[in-house]
Amino acid sequence: MLIGILFGDVYGGIHDANDTFLGIIGYSREDLQGGRLRWREMTPPEYLPLDELNIAQAKETGRCTSYEKEYIRQDGTRVWVLIGYVLLGEARDEAVAFILDISDRKQSEAVLQRQSQELAQANRLKDEFLATLSHELRTPLNSILGLSQLLPMRRLNEEKMARALETISRNTQSLAQLIEDVLDMSDIITGELTLKVSPVELMPSIERAIASIRAAAEAKTLQIETHLDGSVAPILGDASRLQQILWNLLSNAIKFTPKGGHIQVRLEQIDDQAQIQVSDTGIGISGEFLPFVFDRFRQEDGSLTRSHGGIGMGLAIVRYLVELQGGTVWAQSPGSGQGATFTVRFPIFPQGKGQIAQGISNIDSHYIYKL
Repeated sequence: MLIGILFGDVYGGIHDANDTFLGIIGYSREDLQGGRLRWREMTPPEYLPLDELNIAQAKETGRCTSYEKEYIRQDGTRVWVLIGYVLLGEARDEAVAFILDISDRKQSEAVLQRQSQELAQANRLKDEFLATLSHELRTPLNSILGLSQLLPMRRLNEEKMARALETISRNTQSLAQLIEDVLDMSDIITGELTLKVSPVELMPSIERAIASIRAAAEAKTLQIETHLDGSVAPILGDASRLQQILWNLLSNAIKFTPKGGHIQVRLEQIDDQAQIQVSDTGIGISGEFLPFVFDRFRQEDGSLTRSHGGIGMGLAIVRYLVELQGGTVWAQSPGSGQGATFTVRFPIFPQGKGQIAQGISNIDSHYIYKL
């Protein structure tokens, strides 16, 4: 039988039951015959008021409307059941109850609810991303459009002309970077991002990345301190993608570090791993957001009125590019307002044609696996 049946009373006693009910609650017939089964003791406390309400209904009508509750099994786990019963006798205190195990249905409901919540979250993030992307595109475009309309009128003196051209150039570069990030994320999602793998020295790559963002750091009077170990062995990776990783991490540090702050870049070898760390004295990352910092389209402050630009893809791209090249990346922060540290590790490959070929194979297989 699929339905458990028990004979008991409204006070908590169980006088007899079929094997199906005993299987549902995980007790033996010896436990039943020994008087060790009481439905009140098997009921979690939060369900007892519901039981009392249905007992009151059954005393008036002779039966209760079926309802859902949990029982505590002998091993301490809980089982969801659908229960209904009729009360017998002149005092209506004897019961015949029918119990159906609905654990599978409840698990399916939980999975569907979780999937529904994840879908709603994904849709919310998509809407936030599209709104942010529109805002980030419109702002530099408006600046470029306004200045480009003034230039033909020749109403600007030489100094203002130079400043206008510099502003147009800066905003054009911002748009180009924004579009590049969107295209990279599209390639990552569709699995079309490719790598050109070769041995790469990390110290020159870090120095070039720092040189490319130094003007932005100086504009905010940020001090960049470096501790670079030139003896760190080469890694196997894509030089341009490594440059992109470093640029994104440094740009992120500059963006979120207030004027006069401090950024530290460190390169060292940890066993057979090359480790790069970018630390800042910026706004930090809250403990609640830290697990999601590398998720695409996720920003701790997703409002359009936030004080920092960006569309929430830079760190997601960093994670994908690091993992595609066999590395790992993680973030640490004591909390909001206390700065952050981003650590990247890549495996070191000794110089040797056979070993390099094997390394390329490992990177390719990792790339296929991740996507």
